[in-house]
Amino acid sequence: ASASDSSTAATATSTSTHPSIANKDNNGNYDNNDNDDNKTTPETMTTQTTMATTRSMTTKTTMALMPTTTTPAPIGKFGVCTVWGDPHIRTFDGLRADYYSPGEYWIVKTPDVFIQGRYLPTRMTSGLAVTKILAVGGPILKGNKLFISPRTAFWNTEPILQAFPSNFNKAGLLQTRLDDVGELLQKGRKGLTKRIVHIKIFDGTNEGLLIQVNRWTQPSEGDYINVKISMHARPGQDGHCGNFDGDSANDEGLKSDHAWAGQPDVFIQGRYLPTRMTSGLAVTKILAVGGPILKGNKLFISPRTAFWNTEPILQAFPSNFNKAGLLQTHLDDVGELLQKGRKGLTKRIVHIKIFDGTNEGLLIQVNRWTQPSEGDYINVKISMHARPGQDGHCGNFDGDSANDDRLKVRSRLGRTGVPKEELLFRTKTAVVEANRPNINDCPAVKLDEAKAYCRAKEGGKLIPSMDCLVDYCFAGKGFAMNG
Repeated sequence: ASASDSSTAATATSTSTHPSIANKDNNGNYDNNDNDDNKTTPETMTTQTTMATTRSMTTKTTMALMPTTTTPAPIGKFGVCTVWGDPHIRTFDGLRADYYSPGEYWIVKTPDVFIQGRYLPTRMTSGLAVTKILAVGGPILKGNKLFISPRTAFWNTEPILQAFPSNFNKAGLLQTRLDDVGELLQKGRKGLTKRIVHIKIFDGTNEGLLIQVNRWTQPSEGDYINVKISMHARPGQDGHCGNFDGDSANDEGLKSDHAWAGQPDVFIQGRYLPTRMTSGLAVTKILAVGGPILKGNKLFISPRTAFWNTEPILQAFPSNFNKAGLLQTHLDDVGELLQKGRKGLTKRIVHIKIFDGTNEGLLIQVNRWTQPSEGDYINVKISMHARPGQDGHCGNFDGDSANDDRLKVRSRLGRTGVPKEELLFRTKTAVVEANRPNINDCPAVKLDEAKAYCRAKEGGKLIPSMDCLVDYCFAGKGFAMNG
């Protein structure tokens, strides 16, 4: 099937609400002292406990292009590989292979030529992937990287080919041109406006290594690209275009699917801390977003402040903050409530759209609450496509809710939060594994029973005491009754 054959790509939403999430004191330094709330700075926003919310494997402009020291001269016959649809591939040796899974994959991998593709669904592909971005790099480009998507092109981080038609060249490395001249690579395109990127990489042959990228941006389909690669066979070659050894049998899809090239690129972390009203239980105090998808930048959202790296943003109401090619943010009072008991309260909502190569983008909604009687905290809703290798407190998004259980997530990711070397926050508050029962180790069903019992025992208190919960979970109802 082509990218124009189908229906809607599946997305999923994860919503953070109390008590699975947590609260903060009224300041910005989260020291449980509400009297210094007017002193929030980037420094104070990055000094407490963090837990992994989502860890994913997809990026808009950063893919794993591994270093090497060898650059063999091209040898072997000249051939063509074509990538089209969702996605189908005609390998250099002539086999048709189909790859349907989202992720970043090696299209061509040799010791000196790295060509990778990002495959993701569109609204029309019923969850099947199409090619969203082509990334080219390796020693042949002297460590530089070229990225081509349906609407943008980058040489490293520099936008290129922005006018139509236009050229971008690097002496001794490559020539590129954007125009409307070139063959169609997919059925059903006749009569549509063509936007084609032509790339010639100087590889020491007369022909060069040629890449044609046909861009498609029909609103009814969603954005994607077709790709044609023409090159000489090279030693050690492999990838979704096959190993170019003259034997089409070993290009069969399942044999080459090891060519996944993804590296972690989306990092969403949360700081969980108690407020004066939560009896020692945690709420979400700050959301931190970063990773290669933001090109090393970091976004921090708390109940009263927001920072792009160390720059204060969204200070007026309403207001916007955007970074071209990376994200859009908006602060307003429009959006759904994510927690019971909020109806009628003033809404302050931060909306974030991160450009991840999909039409929908990676969407985050942060509802800010600053009631003096509660202490400050946030609710969070994340809407995104599933990505290979994903994990975190929002689960691994593999279709099996059983392995999203808190105890199973803790067994996979650890019991003490994000490792210091992976932290988006500047400092980490130690999560001490004490020699006593930990409420995080209470099974979900038992903890729900404990909450209901302790609320009733403590006179209908919304958030029961930690002591009662621990007693019920680990010593039983009888012990809790006498506590």
